Amino acid sequence: MTILIAVWFLAISAADVSNERIPVSGTELEQHWQIDCSRLIDDYNNRIVPEIVPEKREITIDELRDLAAVAEKCRFIYNQKGTGRTVACPDYQRISDILQDFVLRDNGTKPADLTVEKCEY
Repeated sequence: MTILIAVWFLAISAADVSNERIPVSGTELEQHWQIDCSRLIDDYNNRIVPEIVPEKREITIDELRDLAAVAEKCRFIYNQKGTGRTVACPDYQRISDILQDFVLRDNGTKPADLTVEKCEY
């Protein structure tokens, strides 16, 4: 009987431990995935939002896909509740949605609303 209780206790303890998350900072995740979320904001504001890109250079679909992939990772890092890294601004979820919509259209037209609220620090 004592052995059964010990096995039961160890099984419960192991289940609790397996659900624990190791705290990782946003910066550490950005380094791990080799991305820069603040640069994503700059690229988005300078290359996607303006009607005419300052350099007058078209953005390719591959560049859009790359930006969308970075936005999705930044969304996971900073806009997911319960991680201890959650921030309301910048809204990477919104940027990711806009870029995904833009990539899916693949017809050269921009989505209607490209604005994303700027953060006040």
